[in-house]
Amino acid sequence: LFAELDGDPRLCDVDSARLEHFRDRVLPRVPAHENKVRLQYGTTTVRASIEHIDKIGGQRMSAGEQLKRLKWLRAMFVWLKKKNMIEEDPAELLVDESAASATAEKENGSVASNERRDKFSADDLKILFGTGLWFKTGKGIITKCGTYREFLPYYYWLPLFGLFTGARINEVAQLGLADIRQTGAGVWYAALGALDESGKKRRKNAASRRDVPLHSFLIANGLIEWKMALEAAGYRRLFPELRYDETKG
Repeated sequence: LFAELDGDPRLCDVDSARLEHFRDRVLPRVPAHENKVRLQYGTTTVRASIEHIDKIGGQRMSAGEQLKRLKWLRAMFVWLKKKNMIEEDPAELLVDESAASATAEKENGSVASNERRDKFSADDLKILFGTGLWFKTGKGIITKCGTYREFLPYYYWLPLFGLFTGARINEVAQLGLADIRQTGAGVWYAALGALDESGKKRRKNAASRRDVPLHSFLIANGLIEWKMALEAAGYRRLFPELRYDETKG
């Protein structure tokens, strides 16, 4: 990112002033989720994305994301000095003197750095769920052979489960057909974190076992019919196409 936005300078030309300009003037202008900007507006470089967002207005990279990139840049110069490729480290104070560092700490409080997450904005969700064929039609693009080779059911259902339940991806990925249940009053729900005799299902802790009502959108878009079709075909899991991994679950 630094190389692209600062003209790919020679290492000997990079000094603290140049890095501070990148930190204070350039990096804060980078759009949030720049890859999505490319998809939505057809830009092909970070610089083009910046120029487009300058024109139309839009969300910029968060302080936390800026700080992450400054730390990567700092780490590179630490490594260069250890390898005796440079005599002085121009990035020594890059992170400590960063406004992004102070803002990120304020935004995230005492949350550990590896637990911090950027929130999805309303615009993010519109892009994720409002533009793709998967969520408009419930299926992918048909191939010349008349199949949907590039589409699998979990492409559609997993993001929607995440949106409407807030569940972790592994919690939803391991759901069995028996975990989609109905109360005596007729309310459909997902028994998240319910274990079975296979020994393969996991949960983060005891509190992860919970029953979450299924949103009317999931029901209206065929989840119950999908469950019943799988049961009729002899399957036991809601997403039988997903393979079990010894390490990741």
